[in-house]
Amino acid sequence: MKKRLTAIFIAFCVAFATGIQTFAAGSDINSESFSSEYPVSAIVLQNTENDDSDVSTGDESTAQTQDETVTDDSDKTDAEEIQESGESDGQAGEQTDEQTGEQTDEQTGEQAGKQTEENSGEDTGSSNSSELDERLPWSSSYVRPNDYMYLAFNQLIDLYVKEHLYEFTREEALEKFLYDIIKQHPEYYDMYLNTLLGTMDDYSAYHDSSSGFLSVESPNAGFGIVIEDTGSEIVITKVLKQSTAEAAGILPGDVIKSVMGIDVTGLPWFTVSEMLRKPYAYLSQKGEDGKYLDYNPAVPITVERNGQIIEFSIHRGVMITDELTYKYFEEEGVAYIAISSFLGETLADDFNALVADISSKGIKKLVIDLRDNGGGSFDLVTKMSETFVAEGEVMFYINEKEYEKPEPVVSTTPKTEFDSISVLVNSHTASAAELMASILRNKADAVLVGNTTYGKALGQSVYSFAAGGYITITTYEILDSNGESYNGKGLEPELVIDNVQMLYDFPSLPIFNHVNYKEITPGVYNDACLALEKRLEMMGYLRPESVDGIWDDNTKTAIYVLQITYLAEGSGMLDDRTVTLITDLINSYKTYTYYEDSQLDVALLYHSSFSQAKRLIAEKQTLAKRQQTLIEENWEYYENLDA
Repeated sequence: MKKRLTAIFIAFCVAFATGIQTFAAGSDINSESFSSEYPVSAIVLQNTENDDSDVSTGDESTAQTQDETVTDDSDKTDAEEIQESGESDGQAGEQTDEQTGEQTDEQTGEQAGKQTEENSGEDTGSSNSSELDERLPWSSSYVRPNDYMYLAFNQLIDLYVKEHLYEFTREEALEKFLYDIIKQHPEYYDMYLNTLLGTMDDYSAYHDSSSGFLSVESPNAGFGIVIEDTGSEIVITKVLKQSTAEAAGILPGDVIKSVMGIDVTGLPWFTVSEMLRKPYAYLSQKGEDGKYLDYNPAVPITVERNGQIIEFSIHRGVMITDELTYKYFEEEGVAYIAISSFLGETLADDFNALVADISSKGIKKLVIDLRDNGGGSFDLVTKMSETFVAEGEVMFYINEKEYEKPEPVVSTTPKTEFDSISVLVNSHTASAAELMASILRNKADAVLVGNTTYGKALGQSVYSFAAGGYITITTYEILDSNGESYNGKGLEPELVIDNVQMLYDFPSLPIFNHVNYKEITPGVYNDACLALEKRLEMMGYLRPESVDGIWDDNTKTAIYVLQITYLAEGSGMLDDRTVTLITDLINSYKTYTYYEDSQLDVALLYHSSFSQAKRLIAEKQTLAKRQQTLIEENWEYYENLDA
């Protein structure tokens, strides 16, 4: 109990520091006393045994030596500690009197300090650290001899318990202190909880009810549709569960023809996405305060389904995050599944159904992408992983405090066979995602591709907190099927590779500026309009086939969406402000870099040949060095140009 309570006080170091400064002011202690030469612990525990005042005087404060140490033993009770502390003080006083005769209290304190130093043979820091370790052995890993505030605080507790008029224990004093701190500063309650829960590990924590913890609901409102650009039209490929689009009756396969009455037939994915992202900017008016009057207007969306035109009017709403992404690489004959987290109630069933469907189609090569997956439900990842493990085989072990030895967790379902599996991981692959990667590597002969994972094999149990929110407490550790822990180490891939940072290949563009843009008028066909459209295509607002030098509806819509996105208002017509915006955006591409998915390239090639995948890694490493040189030279060029 003492350990638990003492741990709490690290959370209150700031409050204690303020208290020490107040104490110093009240007792007229010279500011020099708080230098590194005189530890705070020595100053606070100034001997005031023969002083009748409430606080010690300035003269008495300077008499205490630097050798004041904690002499309590962690195996002794509070009463024994107090008694022995008193006996020790008495013995020190008697020994000093025998040696020097009558001395002042001030001299006695000095002599006692010197005697302590002579007996210990250690300096102040070592003595403090050693005796603190005896009392609090669990703290020795982080408490240092110069942690004066902490050391002084513990000594002050002992002094308070020993000298106070009323009888009470150290534990009772700490309990009352904790009660008062919480009562006086309720605004810091969340901080107190997280500091307490974080004393013994990094993962126990308090999660406020508004934090979205354990929720698959997106913090952003949307329609709940996934769209894809086929090159000629925008197709809805997925409708998320419990979304407003699903409620309205939109189906996968619907082709979007118009949004908010604007024809999007010839527009690319990026432009349509921007329109759907914040439709209020197109449909709602602004009030006097500059804010939109309606941030969730009904949005007209027209789709084509089996040759029939269907119109919808949909509001945005809370979406359930789509945790699964599926793609089939036809040329390689490889199925690809990305898992973003392990939270949704139906995730395991959806995943296992998808894996079964892939297998039924005769696809025997699989890539599972766990990059940037921070984990989630232990039960979900177990159900999802066992589909790759033979029934009855051990998938991993779980170790809890009450277990005599780690308990095995075995597969309860038949194994779905694949010829080869590669798993994409990176430094943000953690917890439940690491468990899946470990199971697939050890039990399904999967190869890991990417970077070493985070290294979290500690699991937390979740408790609902009476005041709202959740408490997570670390209660178990995961060991892989070989009985080994990867906690703090992570999983190192067989095929280690970084995504290559690439320099954007800036194209040669015809002139477009504040002079020739005035030549562009509705229906015109000229070089200035062609120069503008090339820039709009470069930024993703026009399809390549729309770059024809003619100012038409597609060009006007592209300008309109660009203006709304960056200027919060638009007309669809060019002006000086819009030309400046376009020029600035295009210039930013001159130093623009991006990351190619080199890891996915290697993961796909692995299914053809492991040795070819290794050679590709070497090629990518060479490319990375070359690109880095180009990036640095490019930056230097434009910096000198600006200068």
